[in-house]
Amino acid sequence: SIGGAVGVTLLGSVIAGALPSGQDPSSAEMVTAVHRAFWLATFVSGAALVLAIRIPPGLPAELAHPEEAVSDYPQGSGLPKTH
Repeated sequence: SIGGAVGVTLLGSVIAGALPSGQDPSSAEMVTAVHRAFWLATFVSGAALVLAIRIPPGLPAELAHPEEAVSDYPQGSGLPKTH
């Protein structure tokens, strides 16, 4: 999926950015780079969890205010009219 591809790219960029350029990294530098990537993944996962908890339950149409609700659907959409 797109999310997985973006995540792998972002974590790879964090690891590559933490390593010295032009020389072979030591094992301690590799550990530090991977550690930074895991901290970033932890932060992003925590933020996604907080945002997911804040989404109210129900369908979007049920959550809309009556004055803001769409009264007619486009012709041929197969959806019922609301009035």
